[in-house]
Amino acid sequence: MRDGNQRICLYRVNSPRAVRHHLDEGQRLPLDRGAAGHVLAAYGDQSGSNRKMVLAQGYYVSLGERDPEVAAAAVPLIDGQGKLRGALSVSAIRMRFDTQAQKMALKALKSEARALAGLLPASEA
Repeated sequence: MRDGNQRICLYRVNSPRAVRHHLDEGQRLPLDRGAAGHVLAAYGDQSGSNRKMVLAQGYYVSLGERDPEVAAAAVPLIDGQGKLRGALSVSAIRMRFDTQAQKMALKALKSEARALAGLLPASEA
């Protein structure tokens, strides 16, 4: 979820693996780094060097932007009225996030975003 020039992690499920990326619910992160940050910025009112690419692709993959050992993929969560409500993302240890893992993550993220969009209440103006 975007909050000004930051993003807030609202919900997190951590991997059961011993070596994993960790993030706390409620943690604030910058918009200018990381997959979710780029998605929120692109679909929000911020211009940026990646905006056109993110809007054209409908997602963003980050490889070591926020932390050199972490990778992530994110998609926008758009409600039925076309309003950005947040971003869905997955993160992984970078060495595990190869092209195949990225494709699998993006497929799951897009599917979940579509399912959630239909469950969201109408946006407030």
